[in-house]
Amino acid sequence: MEVKVKEANGLENKVHQITRKLVALFKEPDQKDALLKITGDDEKSLDNLVKASAATLLIEDFAIEYPGENSLEKERNMYRELKTLFGDVISDGIRVRENIMAFYSNIFDLMLNTPKIKLMERENKILDTFEDDLIEIFRLFPEYYFFDFLEGLVDIGNSGDSTGDEGSDQDLLSFNKFRQDIIEFLRIDDLKDLEVLYIPIKKLTEKIYAQALERMPISSRGVDAFYRSNILKNEIVTIFKESMEENRTLDEIESMVLERIKEGLQDEAESSANRVTYFLQYLLDLEFSSLMELLERNGIQNIPLFTSALTMDYREIKEELDEKEIKLKDINRLKAYDGGLASFVRLSLEDFKEELRSRQVDEEDLAGYTVEAMIKDHLSDIENPALEFVATDMNLSQGELVEMLLMEVNIKDFL
Repeated sequence: MEVKVKEANGLENKVHQITRKLVALFKEPDQKDALLKITGDDEKSLDNLVKASAATLLIEDFAIEYPGENSLEKERNMYRELKTLFGDVISDGIRVRENIMAFYSNIFDLMLNTPKIKLMERENKILDTFEDDLIEIFRLFPEYYFFDFLEGLVDIGNSGDSTGDEGSDQDLLSFNKFRQDIIEFLRIDDLKDLEVLYIPIKKLTEKIYAQALERMPISSRGVDAFYRSNILKNEIVTIFKESMEENRTLDEIESMVLERIKEGLQDEAESSANRVTYFLQYLLDLEFSSLMELLERNGIQNIPLFTSALTMDYREIKEELDEKEIKLKDINRLKAYDGGLASFVRLSLEDFKEELRSRQVDEEDLAGYTVEAMIKDHLSDIENPALEFVATDMNLSQGELVEMLLMEVNIKDFL
């Protein structure tokens, strides 16, 4: 099982790498004219430009052999085939995603708002609606949409039958394997049988519904977080849908989506760190341990502090930092001392005093050597042997050391 998980993670990472390449290519300003040339006289819609980016990626990065006299011609030919094969990928994908979101919304309504006396009636209605959705997707969209729709909703037991070698694991994760598992589970000879047979559709619907209920959190807080994350997912899908209609750029869409996610996280952070954790877990469809690993990889190790940061007004903070003339480079310089430069200075100052004690200097004379005295003497252009010793010890000039000490005081006062 561990091997399969590693293979799954490996494949997922490859998919994410390809996705990042595709998006980076699509957003690259220098590539804009090249993508426009590939689309030719076609409408410069988001969907067409994404297909042009995909064509460039396949020809240039993956070096796929394709008919054409030169790179541009090959990319144009690949672009046309992608259009033929996949239709309006983004719009169709949004329509399919809306069905998934509606399915979960109906389940939440059943769990949170339906009286016990109405549960059976409501449950039957959900199943009927979902059956209709399955049939519609199967009949109106290319086949891969149907399986893409199912893959995020159902786990078929046959997928566990594997010998464990690398080839089997790769096959396990493939589209064809999942497709075959579905056909075997439904006990049909061919996928086209679904057009005329009702029992397999009903069986598949009940399986998906049962697993959806199993995935629901047990605690009320978990259900509530699951529900709110589903609402945010719906809103993100709506942003994409409206963006397609209004022909927004990818940068505009990205900005709107990120802003909405930030607002969602800030709303959760107003309550507690636990709500943020639950919310992120269901928003990203991750187990708790996987979420913690993801946060740590992105430098977030303290959830309560992260939650607190989400509630801060960064514009107000920036204004205050500018007013106190605190720059990011100053903060970064002090980070090397873990926010305790003065403590490092006091330790070095103690070494200086020990050296004087070894020369039989009186304690009364040593009492005058303080951090405050070092700063005051420097600002008054008075030589201070303690400042010279500490600055040399810390590999700084006297001016740099005093400036950083004053900056630390400023930053701590600000915080």
